[in-house]
Amino acid sequence: MHFFSHVMSFPHYKKSILQRTDNSNKGSIDKPIIPLVNKTNSQQHYCTTSSCSGRTVLFEAKSHKKNEFKTLFASHSKVSFTKLKKALQTIDKSTIWFRFEPIIIHIACDSLDSATTLLNLARQHFKHSGILSINSRTNRYVLEIRGSEFIEAPVAVSGKIVVSDDVLRLLCTTANEKLTETHRRMNAFKDAL
Repeated sequence: MHFFSHVMSFPHYKKSILQRTDNSNKGSIDKPIIPLVNKTNSQQHYCTTSSCSGRTVLFEAKSHKKNEFKTLFASHSKVSFTKLKKALQTIDKSTIWFRFEPIIIHIACDSLDSATTLLNLARQHFKHSGILSINSRTNRYVLEIRGSEFIEAPVAVSGKIVVSDDVLRLLCTTANEKLTETHRRMNAFKDAL
């Protein structure tokens, strides 16, 4: 008995990815990254599968496992001390972390050549980018293009805020500067595509 598996062509795969429902927590693409996503998807060899333009979050860690946390505050644009301070007033006896995450975008490529070309271009702007997965059966390669401008710090332990207002202001200012930089790199990468 022979079993033949149907391997979806890249154009059909791309069409199915671009037509699927957005299952992210936000439920939509971040506005600042839309031009990069559109430009990437307009090229026949590439297809974006997920993206984030950069964000600042306050979260309660439930455990050390990925995605086991409760978000108290999230913003994909610049943040203010006042909004962060207000979000911290809602904590109970938890440990709360402040985090800035830079751009991250996953792009499926139709061949090793197209993946290598895009990766070489991406690394001129985002040096920590790489090949995330390889499917030799379908000849599909997924790149992870990501910034390196991270911040992560505890701001409350057991329900008690452990940073001064001055430190919280500094975290806000630094996160906003890093967001500006990640967007500058993102737009330079888009222009280079």
